[in-house]
Order: sequence, then structure tokens, then C-alpha cells
Amino acid sequence: MIEKKPKITLKPVSPKPKVDEVPDLAVPIDEMAVQFGLQVRDRRKQEKLSQGDLAQQVEISRNYLSQIERGEATNLSWKVRQRLCEVLGLAVDGIEPITGLQGLPESLLACAQRLKLPSDDVQMLANLKYRGKQPDTSEKWEMLYNVIKLTIGK
Repeated sequence: MIEKKPKITLKPVSPKPKVDEVPDLAVPIDEMAVQFGLQVRDRRKQEKLSQGDLAQQVEISRNYLSQIERGEATNLSWKVRQRLCEVLGLAVDGIEPITGLQGLPESLLACAQRLKLPSDDVQMLANLKYRGKQPDTSEKWEMLYNVIKLTIGK
């Protein structure tokens, strides 16, 4: 005959804490790091670069670049930040890529803000005229910018 063994049920030693009793262990978010990381990621994708390619150009590891893009690299060195900005064409402050450009058409500024274009690209577009005219809508500026990118192979 086979003997049946009694079932053992484990009971918790202490009761589970209620949701409002769990301590908040969240690490404070560095908004500047998150914003810069998002700009790096968006610009990298605009330029159709993989994380590995960009990391190699900046001379950092792909894992470190991934941390930067997620906003987790809060102690970013000035050299790495500057190198990322140079390679991607972002303003060195990494926050506002089109600062210091006055007297430009509103439609160009709107396009530049939406696409997060670097100042040099915005200035280049502002200097273009075809038969003395410039695009008059944000969408036309974007189309012109994309045609130029395709033409030069970026």
C-alpha cells in the first residue's frame, strides 16, 4: 500500500505590507539627463545611426550610450557630452538646438522646433532661396530639408 503524505501549506511569517506602507525606493530622476538622452536618441534615429555606430564615433561603449539615451547616465562628462553634440549636430548645451537665431521665418522656426534641427542646419536652410523665394510652410521646409539630406547622403 502507498501511504499518502499530508499536504504542507506554507504560511507567511509576517503579513504583506499594504500598498501605502511600501517605502518609496524610486531614484530621483534627473530631468536634464532624460531630456538630453531623448535628444540624442531622436537625432541618432534621424541620422539613421545604430547605437553601435554612434558609440564607435563618440568612442564610448554601446551600453553607455544606451544608458545616456535612457537618461540613466547622470554623471556624464563634458567631453562625452560635447562629442555627442558634435557628431549629431546638436547644440553643446544639448537642450535647445536653435537658440540665437533671430529674424528667421516663423514657418522655418516651427519646422526646426518640430524636427529638433541643429542651429547650423537651420541657418543653412534660412540662407536658401529659389528664384528669390523660400518655403512658406513648416511642411515645405521639412520637405526641402529631407531632399537635401537625401542628396548629400545623410
